[in-house]
Amino acid sequence: MDARPADTRAAIDVGLLLENQRFGGWHAKIMFLCFLMLFVEGMDYNALAVAAPALIRDWSVSQSDIGLAFAISNLAVLLGALSFSAIGDRYGRRIGIILGVLIYSIPTLRTAFAGSLWELYALRFAAGLGMGGVMPNAIALLTEVAPKGLKSRMVMIPFIGIGLGAAAIGGIAAAFIPRFGWPAVFLIPGVSGLIVCAVLVVWLTESIRFLVITKPGSPHLAKALKAMGADATEGRLISVRPHGKASRARQVLGALLHRDNIVVNMLLWICCLLESLTFIILVSWLPVILETAGLSPAEASLTFAYVGLGNLVSQLLIAMFLDRYHFLAMLAAALVTVAGFVAFGAHGLDKTGLMIVTVILVSASGATHSALVGLVGNLYPTAFRATAVGIATGFGRAAFIVGPVLAGYLLAQSLPLRELTLVIMTPYVPTVLICLLLARAYAGKVAEARRIDAEG
Repeated sequence: MDARPADTRAAIDVGLLLENQRFGGWHAKIMFLCFLMLFVEGMDYNALAVAAPALIRDWSVSQSDIGLAFAISNLAVLLGALSFSAIGDRYGRRIGIILGVLIYSIPTLRTAFAGSLWELYALRFAAGLGMGGVMPNAIALLTEVAPKGLKSRMVMIPFIGIGLGAAAIGGIAAAFIPRFGWPAVFLIPGVSGLIVCAVLVVWLTESIRFLVITKPGSPHLAKALKAMGADATEGRLISVRPHGKASRARQVLGALLHRDNIVVNMLLWICCLLESLTFIILVSWLPVILETAGLSPAEASLTFAYVGLGNLVSQLLIAMFLDRYHFLAMLAAALVTVAGFVAFGAHGLDKTGLMIVTVILVSASGATHSALVGLVGNLYPTAFRATAVGIATGFGRAAFIVGPVLAGYLLAQSLPLRELTLVIMTPYVPTVLICLLLARAYAGKVAEARRIDAEG
């Protein structure tokens, strides 16, 4: 008979602990690290867009040739989102993030020395795999560490790094391309990514929710709880009540595709596909579109940089309302985007007016895109959150493949600016309707996800 005394230490419900934690330095550190990696990813992803005009001139290639590079990169981003989200659900969000940053940084650095289109295609494909892998794991990690009532904001605020990265690479292009040529816009984010990767290895923590359902006895869990301040009461040890066991890949996919999730899945996937189609055309081809509209290369690059700063303002603004109004806040940003398209296609705008309208248009589109990113993780429970986010954003990445090629074709046809903007904005019409439908379903799905987490 076992004579050892029973363990009378109180069990801690980690889910409730995380929900009820006050925002503190532990949360701020995770947000800052996610901001850093997304800032570099924003530079990396937009490097090809700001380098495109110079590449077309220096290599004597067509817009369609560069459009294919966008498509190849975005195909890799799609594959990376699907594969790395599975890695995140199996091995951890931290591993998925660090591998993603490493894999997109090395090829980007090498792109600065590329000498042919085929070499560019191969390197952008390799970088795209890593870029696709970071987002679903970052969304899952931020969603899982956030206190109740701050979940969407804790996702959105670090994702401002993508817009600031775009602004930074626009400024780098304007300052460095005239003096050093296009390689500078790949060299700088490549080196920066390797530095950030080393920082993440040292300081990025794993999701406590993930550790609870996969490794409840792990010393990493006790360390993470201590870092969060969970064992500060009289120095007592922590006993954890796990919320379930890790799901195998087949079980994860089966849970995601359960009939209870079908309607929301379909609406979310279609929304990601359509919204991303417009967003990626704007991001990928903006400098070329602006030059087509009459701006000089320097003015187009500066406008791209101003857009990044506009994104900072628009995303901070929408983050204030996202946790309260969720898809209705996204709907408001989408409607502003539509109004921006109408103004952009209007006749008679001078260069200053065109630059101002462009900043408003793309900033509103960026806020819409980021709002979708900030909301998607809340709809699913921990056990398959990264996979669900990866698939949803994967539909967006599918649009990222088609969009640049379609825009390259439209630009090659020399369509009038009014007609071009009308074609680009068309996907926003059903996007607005889907936002309304998801707004009705949101509260119920979030409550269901929390119930599943609590029941394990």
